[in-house]
Amino acid sequence: MIGLIRRAMSSWIVLGLLGLVLIAFIVTGVGDPFGSMGGGGSRLAKVGGAAITDAQVRQQLDRAVRAARQQDPQVDTATYVRAGGFDQILSQSIVAEAISQWAEKHGFGVSRRQVDAEIASIPAFQIGGRFDQASYEAALAQQNLSDRELRKGLTGDLLRRQVLMPVSLAASVPDGLVKPYAELLLEERTGSIGIIPSEAFAEKTPPSDADVQAFYAKNSRRYMVPERRVVRYAPITYDTLGAAVAPTDAEIQRFYAANKAVYGPSETRTLAQIILPDEAAAADVTERARKGENFAKIAADKGFTAADIAIGEQTKDALASATTPEVAAAAFAAPANGTTDPVRSDFGWHVLHVENIAATPGQSLEQARPEIVEKLTAQKREDAMAELIARVEDGFAKGDSMAEVLKANNLSETVTPPLTTGGQAPDHADFQLPPALQPVVKAAFTLAPDDDPVVEDLGQHNYAIVAVGEVVEAAPRPLNQIREQVAADLVRSRAFDKAKEQAEMVVAKVKAGLPLRQVLADAKLPAPQTVTNRRIDVASQGERIPPPLAMMFTMPADAVRTLAAPGEQGWFVVKVDEVKKGDLSTAPAMVESTRAQFNQFAGEEYAAQFARAVAAEVGLERNDKAIEQLRQELAGGAAGEQ
Repeated sequence: MIGLIRRAMSSWIVLGLLGLVLIAFIVTGVGDPFGSMGGGGSRLAKVGGAAITDAQVRQQLDRAVRAARQQDPQVDTATYVRAGGFDQILSQSIVAEAISQWAEKHGFGVSRRQVDAEIASIPAFQIGGRFDQASYEAALAQQNLSDRELRKGLTGDLLRRQVLMPVSLAASVPDGLVKPYAELLLEERTGSIGIIPSEAFAEKTPPSDADVQAFYAKNSRRYMVPERRVVRYAPITYDTLGAAVAPTDAEIQRFYAANKAVYGPSETRTLAQIILPDEAAAADVTERARKGENFAKIAADKGFTAADIAIGEQTKDALASATTPEVAAAAFAAPANGTTDPVRSDFGWHVLHVENIAATPGQSLEQARPEIVEKLTAQKREDAMAELIARVEDGFAKGDSMAEVLKANNLSETVTPPLTTGGQAPDHADFQLPPALQPVVKAAFTLAPDDDPVVEDLGQHNYAIVAVGEVVEAAPRPLNQIREQVAADLVRSRAFDKAKEQAEMVVAKVKAGLPLRQVLADAKLPAPQTVTNRRIDVASQGERIPPPLAMMFTMPADAVRTLAAPGEQGWFVVKVDEVKKGDLSTAPAMVESTRAQFNQFAGEEYAAQFARAVAAEVGLERNDKAIEQLRQELAGGAAGEQ
C-alpha cells in the first residue's frame, strides 16, 4: 500500500504541474486536484496575495485518497498522510499558485482557442473521436463543475506547462555520468544465501507463567487494541418511507396532461439541405428537384458533397433551434420526397429535401401509466426523503434526544459492539460490518461522545442517523484472553535470539576462511542457495525483491553478513562470492536508455528547483503551526487500527 502511494506521488512536479492533471482527474471522476484558491478555513500558507487554506488541502487530499483507492481499496487518509501525501499536496498547491502568478506577471498567456483545443482533445468529452457538447456538459455536471471553472483550471495548467516545459526538457546528462551507471546496472553478482530458522531452536518446554507475564509486560504494545466505539445508528432508506410515496390516480392524470409533448404523437424527418447565397440559385435547386432530378446530384453541381447536405433525422423543434422556425415549418410542411421553396435565414437561402418521414403514435394514459408511476414514485421518494431528513435534523437542533427523534419518525436503532475505525469488533469474532455501513463508523469517529447525532449520506439514496455510544480507550488485550498467543510469541522470540547467535557464529567462521556451505553442514543447518543475478534484473523486480538478494547488491566482494527474516522466522546469512563488472559492449543500447532516465530525473529536479525559486520570488509565508496541526489531525485518523 505504501509503495502504491509513493509511486502515485513520485515526480510530483512534472506529474502535478507539467501535465494537464485537471483533465486527468475529471476523466477518472475525481475532480480538480488543485481546487479553488478561495476556499474557507484557516490559512496554511500565503502565496503572493492568495491564501492556501486547510479546507482546500483537505478537499484535495480527499480526492487524492479516492483516486488511490481505485488501485488499492485499503488506502485510507491516515496512511496516505503518513506516507507523505499531505506534504506533497500542500507543496503542489503552493507551487501551482506561485507559478500561475509568476507566469501572468512575466507576460505568459493562454488564449481561449488553446483552452478550446485542450477541451476538444479529451476522450471523456468525445463520441467516435469527435468532441460532443452533450458529453462535455454531462461530465461537468457529474463533477459539479461549471464551464468557467473548468476553463480557469485549464488556463492555470497551460500556464504552468508553458513555464516548466522548457526548464524540464533542458536537462542533458553527459557520458561521464551515464556510462558508469549503465555499467553498474549490468554488473553481475554470484552469492550464497543461507537460512538459520528460528524453529530449529524452539524450546520444547512451555514457558512458565512468570516468564509469560514478564514478556507480556515488556511487550504490551504488541497486543494493543486501538480505541473502539459503540456506534448507534438508524438507517433511513426508501423502505423507511413506506407506501406514502405511491402516486395517486389524480397525480398520474395531472402528470400525463402536463406532458402531452412527451406522450402525444410525434414526427421526425430525415432531411438533406442546401444553403446558397442568393434566391435565384436556391429557386433553381427547388425547380430541378421538383422535376425529379436527384437532390444529391443537384448539390454536387453546386459544389456540395453528400456529407455537406446531410443533416439526418430531425424533430421540428430541433431543426428550428438549429436554423429558424420558418425553415423548420417549411421542412415539416413538405410531403415525403418533397422539396421546399427557398427560405431565407441569416445563413442564406435554404432548400430542404424530405428523404423520410417517421411518425410515432402517441401513448394513451393507460399505456403511459407504468412509466409515469415510475417517474412520480422516484420524485415523491426524493421529496419524502428530504422532508424526513429535515424533520430529523430539526429535532436534534431543538434538543430532542435520539430516542425521541426515532420515535417521532418511526425509525429503528441498531447498536454495534465496540468497533475500531476500520469497523472491526476485536471482542466479537462473529461480527461483520457490511461494507455499505463503513461511512457510519467513519462518522462516529469524527464525533465527540457528547456531540449531537448526525445524518450521514451512505450513497445510493441511503442515509443513517449516527451517534456515539460507549468509548473504549486504547489498551492492551488482557493477558488472560491471549495467554496462548503471548506464550507462543515468547517461545518464538527466544528461538529467534538463539538463531541470531548461531548466525553470528556462522559469519565468524566464514570470515575466518571456512566455506559457508561447510559451516552450515557442520551445524546441521539447511544448505545455502547459490544465486546469480545482474543488478538491472534485480531492480526490475521492484518491491518484490527478496531482502537477502537486495542486500547482496549492497555488499563488497567476499563480504558476509546477517539479515533478520521477517516475522522472527530466523536469520539469513548472505555472502558475496563473485562480482563481475558490467560490459557495455554486450548491451550497447543501455547507455542511451540510461541517459533518457537520467535526463528525466534531472529535468524533474530542474523543474522542482525552478518552482521553489518562483515561490520565493512571488512571496511565500508558511503557517508552520497550522500545517503541523492539520498534518497530525489527518495522520491520526486511523492510527493504531488493527
